[in-house]
Amino acid sequence: CGPIHDKLQRVDKEAGQWLLQHKYFESWTASPGSLHVSGKWGSGKSVVASNVIERLKTETHVGDGTVVAYVYCSSNESYAEMGLTAVLGSLLHQLYAGLSLSEDLESITQAWQRNETLLSAKIEQAIMDLVSMFSDAYVVVDGLDEFQRANPEEYPILCTFLGSLGASVRREGAAT
Repeated sequence: CGPIHDKLQRVDKEAGQWLLQHKYFESWTASPGSLHVSGKWGSGKSVVASNVIERLKTETHVGDGTVVAYVYCSSNESYAEMGLTAVLGSLLHQLYAGLSLSEDLESITQAWQRNETLLSAKIEQAIMDLVSMFSDAYVVVDGLDEFQRANPEEYPILCTFLGSLGASVRREGAAT
């Protein structure tokens, strides 16, 4: 996730300023809900998503009860790199890393200690548990259209899960 974000950050820091200044974006950062950005392939949505992520990381007091987790889905990745378990696992890893040292999610720790493979249902529940531990959590998923092309059978599962995060997380977002 990180390397593509870093690469996109070098592309154009001005891209997507219209979104960052739009009333819908301001409303989304101020209250719970979803923000969905769509556009044609190649129109720069990933660059815009990168700038959204950067804004969230610099202006939302990350570390003070706030976390930002993001995933870039790309058709250049193999199925294993972009499957449902990989996407959810990346989000889980970032959310878990956002916890303070004094906090822990016992169910995940125990599973890792037993060297258990986490299935997507367990990962989904762990993500729900984790986001409820933060005062604010922003989840950005870029490339849902590319995920859908690569994983048509898993796409509705991912979308349903992202939609359900609203019950646990104060902020969620998707760029397609």
